[in-house]
Amino acid sequence: MIDRIPMRPFTDTQGTMNKDRGVRASSRQRMRLPFALLFTAVLMAACGGDAGSSTSTTSTQPGAPATTAPFSTQPTSSTPEQPLAADQPYNDPLSYSAAANASLPPPVAEHAAVAHRRLKLTDGSTLTYTATTGHLTASDTNGNAKASVFYVAYTADGKPPGSRPVTFLFNGGPLSATVWLHLGSWGPKRIVTHVPDASTKSFPLTDSPDTLLSDSDLVFIDAISVGYSEAIAPNTNKTFWSVDEDARLFRDFITRYITVNQRQTSPKYLYGESYAGIRAAVLANLLETAGVDLAGVVLNSPIMNYNTACDTGGTDCTGFLPSFGAVSTYYGVSGKPATTTMPTYMQQLQGFASGSYQPAVKSFLASRTPPSGDLLAQLTGYTGFPSQVWLDNFNMSKWTYVSKIKPGYNVDVSDGRLNTLNGSGRRTQYYRSAFSDQIKTYLPQGLGYSAKTGYTMDGGDDWDYRHDGLPRPDAVPDLASAIAQNPQLKVLVMHGYHDLNCPYFQTEMELGRMGNVPNLRVRLFEGGHMTYLTESSRAPMKAELHAFYNATGTAVP
Repeated sequence: MIDRIPMRPFTDTQGTMNKDRGVRASSRQRMRLPFALLFTAVLMAACGGDAGSSTSTTSTQPGAPATTAPFSTQPTSSTPEQPLAADQPYNDPLSYSAAANASLPPPVAEHAAVAHRRLKLTDGSTLTYTATTGHLTASDTNGNAKASVFYVAYTADGKPPGSRPVTFLFNGGPLSATVWLHLGSWGPKRIVTHVPDASTKSFPLTDSPDTLLSDSDLVFIDAISVGYSEAIAPNTNKTFWSVDEDARLFRDFITRYITVNQRQTSPKYLYGESYAGIRAAVLANLLETAGVDLAGVVLNSPIMNYNTACDTGGTDCTGFLPSFGAVSTYYGVSGKPATTTMPTYMQQLQGFASGSYQPAVKSFLASRTPPSGDLLAQLTGYTGFPSQVWLDNFNMSKWTYVSKIKPGYNVDVSDGRLNTLNGSGRRTQYYRSAFSDQIKTYLPQGLGYSAKTGYTMDGGDDWDYRHDGLPRPDAVPDLASAIAQNPQLKVLVMHGYHDLNCPYFQTEMELGRMGNVPNLRVRLFEGGHMTYLTESSRAPMKAELHAFYNATGTAVP
């Protein structure tokens, strides 16, 4: 349990504290220390670093003017501001396809739209920034073009290049567009979803005063065949539909972005969500091996290993139990005392899960040994289910849980607080269409980027999950290898209590294999898979991120 073991906290040098997962590349050749030796190196890792304070404006090649007007070029306050620089819209003449065998004919130009905006931050200050939207070409070590990668970069204005942190953000899926992080989490604009209030019918795209752009420049990247990213012939989209080729492609894009925008000395971060826990860990190791040192990695609701959890190839469902207890508490059927805080209750439940429930599950799976009456009574207290339900479903899966926790309702595995009446025809993730609708408008009207084809939200499902000789990926060794190569690397993991898709306790158990890692911490918040959609969790999440960046924001020589 990572945040339950003694670890050195991050030093705050400024005094402040997919969505869907699938299961189905080839073995890779790379530098890696033996796993046992990696863990020894991890245990010796030390803290260090302080915050950078500068940024740069992205270097691009803007194209022809677009016909759509900018979303907003006005200041967000009534105070007179200096005029913003002129926008440089871009009408993309290419058509993009998400098909497995699709590719763009070479050569493909690296054009982008450039827009200038400002917004008021939480502390009352005004941030002026540049948004760059377009494509860069990821190439192999021989300079051969692999793919044209779509990205949206936000950079704070008025700072020298190379001294401000830059964060590369991407979703999971593994082929889910990064629109979820882009318009849901920490960009300068975000969609207000009112989660978990499913009665809302309005999903405005608003300025985000708590944007992470206050701490770091942001580069949102779409994987191949989602957004507007596509392979370049002779490659096809499917060339990159595997754990290893996908991560190599992201590595090559990031190195290209660093070169084009002169970010060699910028502190560099990765921010991945869901399956991107796998992607970010593998990518971090590839970047460190390639000589690109990272300052930090942020994992939002990650999955780290497909070989252990009972919904992705493993047999033991223990990792889900604390989240079951959290969701049961939300519905008022658990035995949580009113005077007990949620963190304390979760620690208690985790102790029960690892100390009592998991040994009994292992015995049950090995020899069908039935659980004791006392154990069943404790499970009833934590979840509200009668003992007979647990007796019939002792190694309980998430699918069994959501089918029983609110009879007559469809409960969402990504956020157990969301539910709809069976047969109502409504989606539990009632906000999904808002993201697809808003990105279609925001790109041309807000950022000046127009395309002939639509923005692809989800790619194909023919993914090759093989990694390091396993049929399904285990990325904990990759993360350990990255830390062994760069002992200053810090990792922040943020989870929602109510996420039944990538349950936080499963992640803690996986990361616990690395022992006591001083530069790693796990933090829990109210919410589901997309934890940042819960309004009450945004401020504490941003505080954690701010402390994280202030502790690691040193320029890399």
